[in-house]
Amino acid sequence: MNIKLFFSETFCIFLLVIIKLIRFFIPIRINSSFSSRIGHFVGVQSLFIYSQEKKFIDLFFLSKQISNYAIYNILKKKIKFIPKTFSIIMPRLMKTNNKYRVIKNLSFHYNDNFKLDIKTFEARDTLNLIDKTKVKFDFHKEDQIRIIVKNNIKFNLRKIVCIHVRDDGYLKKNIPNYIDGKVNSANIQTYKKTVSKLIKLGFTVIRVGKDHKKFLKMKNKKYIDLHKEKIWNDELELFLISKCKFFIGTHSGGSMSPLYMFKKPILFTNFVPIGKVFSYSKKIFFIPKKIKVKKKFLSINDMFQKKLAFLERKELFNKNKSRVIDNSPDEIFDATIDLMNSLNNKKSFYNKNKKILLEFKKVFKKNIDQSNFKTFHGKLNFNIAPSFFKKNFLK
Repeated sequence: MNIKLFFSETFCIFLLVIIKLIRFFIPIRINSSFSSRIGHFVGVQSLFIYSQEKKFIDLFFLSKQISNYAIYNILKKKIKFIPKTFSIIMPRLMKTNNKYRVIKNLSFHYNDNFKLDIKTFEARDTLNLIDKTKVKFDFHKEDQIRIIVKNNIKFNLRKIVCIHVRDDGYLKKNIPNYIDGKVNSANIQTYKKTVSKLIKLGFTVIRVGKDHKKFLKMKNKKYIDLHKEKIWNDELELFLISKCKFFIGTHSGGSMSPLYMFKKPILFTNFVPIGKVFSYSKKIFFIPKKIKVKKKFLSINDMFQKKLAFLERKELFNKNKSRVIDNSPDEIFDATIDLMNSLNNKKSFYNKNKKILLEFKKVFKKNIDQSNFKTFHGKLNFNIAPSFFKKNFLK
């Protein structure tokens, strides 16, 4: 052990002993906020707020970076954050505690064996809290007026749809030496047909996120790419998400706040891996990427049986001699129409598609129950877009 690490751990053990003594009188827990990655930041904190255990006083320490200050400013109204000055030592404190097992249940992120709870880390809503709880995040009225005036917003806030399509531009720009081996990015051009239709229906479509690598080739005043137009700021983006009619996203951190914070109807497109799909809210529609082996597209059963339903990285698919195929423009378009139909006439939509939706859930549940990821899913409240299931999986 080097001298620096020795003194660091010794100091941390000293602090842990003090915390242990304090806990005899004040039941505190110290937790990571995962604030450097927007998906974890939003998901973990939101679920914590929905499920707060009143027997503990929970303190959260910040990462070196805060991925979105607008989100932080809303969360800090409901969560106690440790000042950033003290947050520097917290990761070392947690590591030391897990290594020497000084305090049990110091953090709700770790189980009794001092191992990270992956369900918590990945913000899996296994208790279906998004649907069950009435807690909601929002901007104060005076803040809304200020944002509208400051950003000169003139379009109808009741007729907007937000869209977020993951590419690796943000991560490559903001994380040193980042190499993106995941397959959950998508091509923004494949969303053009859908955006055009939404505009014809009177919506203003807003692409959220920043540092994109590619931009949609479209010139229309009702399509606004916040980053391309150089009007992006984290407060404006979050405000528009809070006002959108529904959200079209991909499996990425940028698609977390509409669902977890504002409980917006959301269509996850190009979702992969299917085994980890967000399954716990009635507000979720999704269409997965397809998987092809040789010249054959796999069924849902095949994806699970061939152990491909939980893979996220390109090299692992290559190793298994398989390819991931993005959703086509028509598939994205049809799925969006499905979501809109469900919002416009919920009863009629579900009566019409009940058999298809139940068939999908039956197949999905059977495979999940036989996998190692059963605990990642609570009650299956989500829906696959019926148009996609009929064309690709219904035999």
